[in-house]
Amino acid sequence: MKRVILLKIGKTRLHLLKMVGLLVIIGSAFGFLSSVSDILVVLKQASLASTSTNAALTFFKLPQNMITPDVILGRTMEPIAGMMLWLGLLLIGAILYKLEGALLPIEEVEE
Repeated sequence: MKRVILLKIGKTRLHLLKMVGLLVIIGSAFGFLSSVSDILVVLKQASLASTSTNAALTFFKLPQNMITPDVILGRTMEPIAGMMLWLGLLLIGAILYKLEGALLPIEEVEE
C-alpha cells in the first residue's frame, strides 16, 4: 500500500525558505562583487601590460608584443563565468525568498 505524506515547509511561524533564500542572496551578492573586482583587476593589469614590459611578463607570462585582445579575453573569461554563476544563484535565492511555503510529497510504501 502506498501512502503519500505532504511535508509543509514555511507558511506559519518559521519562515525557513525566506531565511535560506536570504542567505543565498547575501552569499551570491558577495560572490558577484568578488567576480566583478576580479574582472576589473584583469582589465587594469591588461592596460598596464600594454605599456610596461615587466608587467606583461609577470601577469600574462608573455612578451609585450604577444599580448593580443584574444589573450585579454581569455584571461577575463573565468571571472565572467563566475559572475554569471553568482547571478544564477542570486536568482535562485530571490525565488526562494519570494516563496511563501512549499509542499514536498514524500511517498511511503508499506508491504
